[in-house]
Amino acid sequence: MRHRTRFGTEFAVMVVLVFGLIGGALSLPLLGEAADNAGLTGGTTDTIDTRDSGLTDPAAPNGNGSTNPDPNNIGGADPTQTPAPVPGCEGRGTGDFGGLQTLTHNGIERSYFVALPTTGNLDVPQPLLVSVHGYTGTIDGHRAVTNFENVATNAIVVTPKSHGDLWNSGGHPDMADDVDFLATMLDQVEANLCVDPNNIHIAGFSNGAAMASAATCALDGTFASAFLISGANLHTGCESGTALNITIVHGRADSIVGYNGEALATDWASGETALALANRWAQHNGCDTNVERITNAGHTIDIHTNCDNNTTVKFVSVDQIGHSWMGSPWYVNQGQAEPTGLHNYDATDAIANHIDSAVDNNADSGTSQQDGGRRSPGLSALAV
Repeated sequence: MRHRTRFGTEFAVMVVLVFGLIGGALSLPLLGEAADNAGLTGGTTDTIDTRDSGLTDPAAPNGNGSTNPDPNNIGGADPTQTPAPVPGCEGRGTGDFGGLQTLTHNGIERSYFVALPTTGNLDVPQPLLVSVHGYTGTIDGHRAVTNFENVATNAIVVTPKSHGDLWNSGGHPDMADDVDFLATMLDQVEANLCVDPNNIHIAGFSNGAAMASAATCALDGTFASAFLISGANLHTGCESGTALNITIVHGRADSIVGYNGEALATDWASGETALALANRWAQHNGCDTNVERITNAGHTIDIHTNCDNNTTVKFVSVDQIGHSWMGSPWYVNQGQAEPTGLHNYDATDAIANHIDSAVDNNADSGTSQQDGGRRSPGLSALAV
């Protein structure tokens, strides 16, 4: 059972009335509002010292060149290590738990879809990815946009559905308690499948990115990494808690959740730039002031290293792309199909590559859900 930080005084209340104002604007054909370093061939790497002024925008001049870190090995873990054994996992690898699942949470019937890995042995602990749709999203739409089930074939992929159109990332008292719903959902999945509790990840798009950020803070220690696509600055991040791998991806032409902090309704967004949120997460993770910058066709990746718990914080800035799940043939760029040839960043491939290489920092310690492991009490966070 996960420790939850209940929404209340620890969270700033998200202003929900603004969605009445922006509903029409967001009713573009979003397909459910529709990583790490996919497609880096030919890129260059630079080192930036942020001691004095903080990390500059990727459009600014680069610093001195340095060695490119392995783009797929976040935190430098040994991908050949075997996940820690999970006591009591026997008998949960039958594969009978896939497909659409439901549960009743606080009197509300909620649903989520479980896609089982097509590779690997379900009798041993498996990595798990929670994939969170955006505003007005659906399970099927988000599954089509992200295409995780055909790419992240070695992981259990869980796609939950919001209650109504909007995830409650800010603890609004008149909305469903979505953090607790996600925690309950994970408890149910782990009761039926053999999940590696040290290899659970979360990714979200737009309002789903805000929900992923909020869940990461409130369920402190549950997630090994979080990927915030086109929506990191809808949530202010964690004030304290366990360091984890963070990747923020944002299009510089986003007019829905602005790259520079603007949004269709100012009360909705945090008002901070996507870059500022990346720097905030780097502070949260205790990273040092040097940042590796990888420059590629159409996008740059700034990597904060030497962080607590052997984690990293990445900021991916994508040129000429709007409110999108980058690289998806289904995603929407201001209501249009994605222009081709503008960038070579694929969010789904990047996240799948990270899961392939991610081994929990404590994999050889024998910690697990049953004996505490990553399940420390949730700590305070702010949300909008």
